[in-house]
Amino acid sequence: MLLVKSQLIDKRKRFFFILPFGIAFLIACIGTYSRFLALPSTSLRKAEDPTYLTAAVWTVHFGYDNNARPSLDRVASVLADTNADVINLLERDTGKPFFRNNDLTSYLGEK
Repeated sequence: MLLVKSQLIDKRKRFFFILPFGIAFLIACIGTYSRFLALPSTSLRKAEDPTYLTAAVWTVHFGYDNNARPSLDRVASVLADTNADVINLLERDTGKPFFRNNDLTSYLGEK
């Protein structure tokens, strides 16, 4: 098979273009595999560890569900079931006059 000089140059360019990416890919695979081997094989949670903390984030949607019904009792039951140490409530800023001064955090805290 005869190759024209331009075809030979194109093959060399492709080789030297693909070679660095291939080497980088191999290094990335080896690094990922070595990090995978370093991971612990058991669960990280230890009940007796005082530094362990559970957290939950909940979007309250101003106290209403998608059908515009009050949902605070359901939110309180779900948050109680999580047994989280820290709970962050989003979209709960309803202590304003146009929201009738509803304080969702105190209501959920009482539940």
